[in-house]
Amino acid sequence: MVDGTGIVTAAGGDSGNPVTFTSQSTNVCTSGGTNGSTITGLAAGTCTIVADQVGDDNYNPAPPAIQIFSIGKANQIVTIAPCPNIVVGGTCILSATGGGSNNPIIFDSMTPGICACSGTNGSTLTGLAAGICDVSAYQAGNDDYDAGGGHLDVIVTGTCLADPLTINGATFGPGTHTRASQTSIATQGSVMVQTGANVTFRAPFHRYRPGLRVATGAVFRAQTGAVACSAAARTPAPAAPSASASAAGAAVATAPAAAPLPFTGMDALPPWIQERLAARGIDRQAVAQALLDPQGQWLLFETPQGINPADRNGTSDIYRLDLLDERLALLSRAPSGAAGNGPSRYPAADALGDWVVFQSEANDLVSDDDNGVSDIFLHEVPFRTTRRLPPPLTRHRPTRLSTRPVRTCSTTGSTVTADGRSLPTHCGEASPPCPSA
Repeated sequence: MVDGTGIVTAAGGDSGNPVTFTSQSTNVCTSGGTNGSTITGLAAGTCTIVADQVGDDNYNPAPPAIQIFSIGKANQIVTIAPCPNIVVGGTCILSATGGGSNNPIIFDSMTPGICACSGTNGSTLTGLAAGICDVSAYQAGNDDYDAGGGHLDVIVTGTCLADPLTINGATFGPGTHTRASQTSIATQGSVMVQTGANVTFRAPFHRYRPGLRVATGAVFRAQTGAVACSAAARTPAPAAPSASASAAGAAVATAPAAAPLPFTGMDALPPWIQERLAARGIDRQAVAQALLDPQGQWLLFETPQGINPADRNGTSDIYRLDLLDERLALLSRAPSGAAGNGPSRYPAADALGDWVVFQSEANDLVSDDDNGVSDIFLHEVPFRTTRRLPPPLTRHRPTRLSTRPVRTCSTTGSTVTADGRSLPTHCGEASPPCPSA
């Protein structure tokens, strides 16, 4: 077929000279490689190959042998580039790679009630209603290539969701845009608010990644408070934001880091957190110490319940639940991934919940813990690594019991400061710095 290759062979006479192959229809196929034996299809049609063998002092040249075969049309594979989830009224620019016909790729919606394609070759996808949008891509063929196609599913969500809403790789152009969630809103990747855009995010909790950019002449508002996803809530009237940024300076205002909130037992946690834990089958009586992010983005807790399949030690361990994406991580684990071989208790953390310290009697959380006493450990959530405090590089290794990371201290105000810069293990003790973010 076109763009395909094949190997031709032939048996010759006793001169021992090689048989060579030559294309007699170079507009359809070519010969190349060793003695011209590799045939490449260039266009659909009839390919004629001539085989020759020269003679020598004892043998005359062999009569030319002719082989004729057809070169068929090539398939075209159309691959549509992924499109981030879009909200009702939101858009995504579609793109795709196709075959060798060089014909344009045409996009169309197979679910016209949920999404529509418009613009050049239908490349602008617009969400119309919440659901799964089925996008088709078609590339016409020609004399040498068959037509090709492909499909892409895109999730279209409402402008107001009961579940957490993540704005991923979106661009807000000129005009008014509102997004809301009854749970939380977060950004991920590059999120652009262009000049002339007036964007409002409404949710009880917000989390904004560094990729969020607000252009000069744009307005971005992050409103914190209870949200009800009613019909009226989809087009809310402007309200006074709790945190906002107008793009005179193109900077997004952020609140100072706040220390996590301590709780003793599951019953003391907010009801919506209790519901999340109960939905995972976590025993109400099994949750001991807990720390909750004031913005409701993460929860640390101690429990003897073996929630993770790798947790089979039958004693207390430290878990971190990301309340935005529902990831539940076992932190008091050995390098093998299994829970440590002793109880781990008393979690403490910085404001982001990225640096977590806890006391543990396990001696297999790090490779060099052979002092025979309990220690304080630091788990770095972004890197999924654990190290013992004080660090092994100190002059004298600890040989006496390390007590729990206290939650309050008269000299520092907290065990792990909100900016994550100090980790005292008890009042009055010098503390090593936290790793840089």
